[in-house]
Amino acid sequence: MEQPQTLFDKYGGVPTITGVVRSFYRRVLEQPNLARYFIHTDMEALIDHQIKFFAYVMGKPAEIYTGRDMKTAHESAGITQQSFDQVAELLRETLEDAGVEPADVQAAMERVASFQSQIVSRR
Repeated sequence: MEQPQTLFDKYGGVPTITGVVRSFYRRVLEQPNLARYFIHTDMEALIDHQIKFFAYVMGKPAEIYTGRDMKTAHESAGITQQSFDQVAELLRETLEDAGVEPADVQAAMERVASFQSQIVSRR
């Protein structure tokens, strides 16, 4: 019996994920209130990390995510609910513009929403 096609395969693998991640961060960095979170960040390293993370989330065969957990990765950033919502909307727009089917966009957004309590600062 064949394995069901992963989202990774469905949307073209690493080349597509790379394009989506780069487009997403371009959009994020165009927003001054969001760009401030990345002032001291090596963006190329972050983008490379996010490409691997997205590949893992989308079911890339043999991809094992070894990064920090969401809470640890974001706890010192002081991310507000408003910023979280804005980033989520930019991701939605990026996925839609990349031709991701509405049901898959919705699934991705539900996954993002599941991380909200680990990303938004409670300070």
